Amino acid sequence: MYSVFAKEPPNKPHLARYCVDTSPKNAHLLHVNSAFLGLVSPCLALSWELFGASLSSSPFETDRLPALSRGCVVVEPVGDRWQPLEVNTRNGTLLELVKPTERGTRDLVADVMDARQMQFMHVPAFTEASAATAFLNGMLVEPGMSFNWLLHHEGATAGWACLFAFEHDMCELGYFVRSHYAGRGFATAAAWRVTHFAHTVLDVRRLNASADPRNVASHRVLASSGFTHEGTQRANFRYGSAWQDTALFGRLRTDPLPDISPEHNT
Repeated sequence: MYSVFAKEPPNKPHLARYCVDTSPKNAHLLHVNSAFLGLVSPCLALSWELFGASLSSSPFETDRLPALSRGCVVVEPVGDRWQPLEVNTRNGTLLELVKPTERGTRDLVADVMDARQMQFMHVPAFTEASAATAFLNGMLVEPGMSFNWLLHHEGATAGWACLFAFEHDMCELGYFVRSHYAGRGFATAAAWRVTHFAHTVLDVRRLNASADPRNVASHRVLASSGFTHEGTQRANFRYGSAWQDTALFGRLRTDPLPDISPEHNT
């Protein structure tokens, strides 16, 4: 699991460095999960295209550096900082955030095939179970450049939460709660807990989040984690055959984090 920086961050000499050769003959790139790049963070995939490189499982060795003029990325192993998390909802219900497994994602297959549940997501509902399974496992289970959790309530999978698109001490927050658990404060609790983790454990300077402008419930979830609505991008991504707007949210590490329950969550 890696976080990716466009250039070497200052005062972090422990970072491993990989070089991207942009020549047509030797186009290589650090291996990353293609499902994550293409589906979760298309803007990140576009940055690779700007390098003129193609996805490959053959990273350059560190002795090929320095070659800054040819385009370099710096990667930092972050997998050892993943942690299982717990949080209480406002009504005191315990929500566990656990490591995603293929067994755990099976409970979500029907949900990502449901057009109503996927209406505000970045991809339309899947029509085949095999494609839905591949999407979930590629995004949540397979090694990549994100922190992922399944939301567990009384042993059942209630949804997921993730941190992705790491760059320049920033990343993006994502979450999904199954309709069966909607309205119980699970999304708010999960978003709050992962936000706290990002700022305190990962030392993330800024967190970004996005939502469909029509998804008022998601806007409330982000507000409960101290996010500010910073604007709307018009017709910036294609959902099926239609272009959609995106509401943009952000918060800084120095912004106050609201207390979402009578008890302090740790």
